[in-house]
Amino acid sequence: MTTEPSEPACYTPIGSSRPSGPFGGGKKRRAARVVLIASLVGVTILAAIEAGLRRWAPPFFSIPELPQLGDCVEPDSLLGWRVKPNLKDVRISGVLTSQPVDFTLNTNSLGLRGPDVGPKGDRCRILVLGDSTTFGVGVDDVDTYPARVEQLLNEKRPLGRRYQVVNAAGLAYKSWQGLRYLSERGLRLQPDLVIAAFGNCEVDVDDLDIPSQLTGGALRDVLMKSRLVMLTWEKLVKLCSPETTPLLSADARRSRVEQLFGNALLDMWRVCDSNEATLVLLLWPWSPQIYDPRCRSMPRDYEGFCAFLARNQYVLRDVAKETGVCLIDPCQALIAARSTSLYIDGAHVSPEGHDVIAHVIVEALRRSLLEQCATGPSHSPPVPVK
Repeated sequence: MTTEPSEPACYTPIGSSRPSGPFGGGKKRRAARVVLIASLVGVTILAAIEAGLRRWAPPFFSIPELPQLGDCVEPDSLLGWRVKPNLKDVRISGVLTSQPVDFTLNTNSLGLRGPDVGPKGDRCRILVLGDSTTFGVGVDDVDTYPARVEQLLNEKRPLGRRYQVVNAAGLAYKSWQGLRYLSERGLRLQPDLVIAAFGNCEVDVDDLDIPSQLTGGALRDVLMKSRLVMLTWEKLVKLCSPETTPLLSADARRSRVEQLFGNALLDMWRVCDSNEATLVLLLWPWSPQIYDPRCRSMPRDYEGFCAFLARNQYVLRDVAKETGVCLIDPCQALIAARSTSLYIDGAHVSPEGHDVIAHVIVEALRRSLLEQCATGPSHSPPVPVK
């Protein structure tokens, strides 16, 4: 009996395929394996760089005197930065211009200081925009003037209504950030009245190009949380942006600041007017204006301490005059308090200072503005931007 010879183990019939190892055979599979390995190596390297930057690079938002407060800030693709949401009983201790501070910070799900906003219902809702002075750096949540305004209004119950005051201020925010927040997020809260307290951070035009680089979006929010992405973006911006502002003279730079500040305030007024909300401007006094009589009537061309402050306060008065909006100035009330403990530093006020300002605001609202919560704001003719 004859038997057929068995095929060698290495023999593969023509037209058939035979796997070669766990990744299969062929050039395509080998190329895919190389790409996969290279990708894994690249991701590992980027992850290591990201971890190193998070540990050793300077923080995204640095406040040397209050490092815990800096840790409470995160990038925002629309505003540049914001306070993190859902902070609970975060204790902040340190110094503000050599004055010790110790306060507790809570934020709601929107990243705003205070309790959750909730449904509006039949309440008159007041939205407060501003910088760290309005945010209340140095004092507890309940001691900020927005919180005190809400408490006082609900005690007095003007027009028999209930009131809710939402503190939407941000750390070191400028007026363009307040305008963006109002237009993109604040209007969703359906405010009846908006209080804008800006002017303390409108100092220079070094960040002139930043607003145009921030376009918002969920993907950008995710990317901006990467320290590597932020560092790369910062380097590219510096490389590609022309150095134009240093060529401006000091007077031209200050005039540009005034123009941008005034335009942002006018745009806030337009946004409020077209959305049936009333805008109120709050002039924020600094401690020299309260304690030093020589600083109380600063001319527009004042060149002494806080020269920018005098110019920005004149811008506030000009916009209030042109638009007819209410301008609240608590200077006289603070002077009349005759207290040496109204301020923590040159700008940030103590709980006592917040309380004085809150009483001034409530009195102004009670006298002339709260009726508009029921009837809507009076529509004024457009004001040209200068």
